[in-house]
Amino acid sequence: MNYIFLLSKENIPLAQAEVAALAQGSARADGCLALGNVKPTLFRRLAYTQAVCRLLFSCPAPGLEKAMKGYEWKTIYKNSFCLRIHALDSIKKKYDEVSLAGIIWRALKEPKVRLEKSETPIRIYLLGKQAHVCLLLYENKKEFLLRKAHQRPELSPTSLYPRLARAMVNLTGITRGTITDPFCGTGGILLEAGLMGFLVEGWDIDAVTLRKCAINMGHYGIKKYNLLNQDATTLNKKVQFVVADLPYGKNSPMDRQIGELYLPFLKQLKRHLTKKAVLGFPDFVDYKKMLAQAGFKPEHEFTIYLHKTLSKKIVVVS
Repeated sequence: MNYIFLLSKENIPLAQAEVAALAQGSARADGCLALGNVKPTLFRRLAYTQAVCRLLFSCPAPGLEKAMKGYEWKTIYKNSFCLRIHALDSIKKKYDEVSLAGIIWRALKEPKVRLEKSETPIRIYLLGKQAHVCLLLYENKKEFLLRKAHQRPELSPTSLYPRLARAMVNLTGITRGTITDPFCGTGGILLEAGLMGFLVEGWDIDAVTLRKCAINMGHYGIKKYNLLNQDATTLNKKVQFVVADLPYGKNSPMDRQIGELYLPFLKQLKRHLTKKAVLGFPDFVDYKKMLAQAGFKPEHEFTIYLHKTLSKKIVVVS
């Protein structure tokens, strides 16, 4: 079954790639909408998706009323319904929700409208010259907002925003296995991966930071994790999926130059990575050159704006 995904406009390319990764590549996108076959059990993993719907039908926007009159609404109706229209771009024609809801009302024997907690929530997305009529299945409640760095027992001002951490895990396409973060810090990436149900392993050269990470993991009920007081440049074993935000410059507690840290780590990663890695780099480093020197060719790249002096580059390699 194909599902339609309403993507966050915060970073559409990243949102599109996240859906494609969970759909095992079988997804296509049109602006802030994506169409793909993602298992319903994975909907809650999505970070940059606002809502997921079952696509009922698509039609040219001018023919929306006619198409709705021809649809068998009784085949999907359960006890109550509501209808909402979302114009996703500059469509000029105005559609009246009441009039379109009336079409559904007249097609049912004993209709009931319930605006809140409806059992048949209909969503109409208008994009370009097309109308996409859908049954809402899932809305993202953005529970990751409760795990921002300042809300954890042990915080770090450089900790990755949980929404981005979650998306980076998803970009690996992992369905089972272990997520390793060789620069885990206080555990921002490990928290999101652990809450998705994956085994997680974190490394850090600072023992105090690792203790803080363990406190955060316990606070959110994550029990299956492994933390090692180890230098990422000494990676000497096979790792399946690696997700890491590489420490940098002024905010890094590490007393070493970036070039002495990144390239040795990347070379070791190339030797031992068995599946896929998603890495975050500060935009002021020549990450492409270092990846090439290590033998990696980026599969995907995304830019995340942080503030006026810094952006982050998210790179997928295998």
